[in-house]
Parts: sequence; structure tokens; C-alpha cells
Amino acid sequence: MTTNGRVPTQQVEGTVEATNATGPKIGGAWINVSRFRPVQIPETGAYIRVDVDSKGYIRELEVLGPAVSNQPPAGRDDRIAKLAVLKAAAKPRRDVPVPRGRPVRARPQPRGQVASMGQPELVVFSWR
Repeated sequence: MTTNGRVPTQQVEGTVEATNATGPKIGGAWINVSRFRPVQIPETGAYIRVDVDSKGYIRELEVLGPAVSNQPPAGRDDRIAKLAVLKAAAKPRRDVPVPRGRPVRARPQPRGQVASMGQPELVVFSWR
């Protein structure tokens, strides 16, 4: 802990875990940006050094390393994976029996229940 004029300050160094309008989160703790001493808040993932006063406000902020992205850019591999998932979902399963015969109309639901929902009469089909 050092003294910066009249206010004791503490130097904190770490990776920005998250940000919001009031400041960054470093090491699980939120650090506030002062209205009277505004600083540019870096992106999530940036490595920074911050001088924090005794009340938890940023006095000085220095970016030591750029934000590192953990996600690869969306490219051909992502599109191939998404298309494979869609193809598998649309493919009919062979182990599920297909219903045979003709559809038979079941009894409609009572009018009182359907009218209370504000929808037209629902018809349910079953297979014989």
C-alpha cells in the first residue's frame, strides 16, 4: 500500500474477468470508476494494472496486455459442424416404428376449455 498525496492507494494487477458501466472485475472483486476521474475501461480478457484508493475507486489504470480471445473465429469448421447437427436432427430414426393404417378422428376437446383459451377447437388424431 502506498500513499498518493493524502489518499492511500493499493496497486492491483490482473486479468479483467468482466466489465459493466461502473468498472472492471479483477480477481473476483469489482473496482469502481470515479465520476471525477474517468478512465477508459478495457475489454474483458485484458491484463491491467490498477491503482485503487481506500474507497475502491480507480485512481490510475494501465493496460499491460491486450484482450485474448478464447474462441476461434467462426469459419468453415463451425459451419460444417452446424450442418452435421441439422442433418442428424432431420434424419428419420430407423428404430422407431412408423404408424400403419388410417388415421381416426378422436373426440374434440370440450367447448368450455377451448373457449377459455381463446383458440379454435383442437382435433387430436390417433392411429389404428
